[in-house]
Amino acid sequence: QALSMWEGNGKRGVVVLPTATGKTHIGIEAIAKVSESSLVVAPTIELVQQWRSKLQSSLGVEIGQLGGEVREIREITVSTYDSAYLMAEKLGNRFKLLIADEVHHMASEQYSQIAKMFASPYRLGLSATYERTDGLQELLAP
Repeated sequence: QALSMWEGNGKRGVVVLPTATGKTHIGIEAIAKVSESSLVVAPTIELVQQWRSKLQSSLGVEIGQLGGEVREIREITVSTYDSAYLMAEKLGNRFKLLIADEVHHMASEQYSQIAKMFASPYRLGLSATYERTDGLQELLAP
């Protein structure tokens, strides 16, 4: 249902679900449906490696990675927030779909630049805790 609502909203929006309830699966389904170049950003290298492994096993294709001393860009790439921020100017027009895992991090001053500098027409935010005490979640509203 979450993916249908996302599609109905022009393939833009945020999905908020509790931890371990399928947010990664929703992201993988979104990538498969869009069938275009996709970038997944996550806050830690551990999450990047989890995403990369799950994407490779689910989609059966090689997945690129930015972060953890790896700089390998492919049609589907997973990146830390830090690496995406540093590469935003170079890669801003490269990906049609931008998925932000733990999207509440993107409301910070630095990481909000990722949302601004990437021209991705399709966007999906995933989070278990979307609310921020500083009110910056408004930057993420579709």
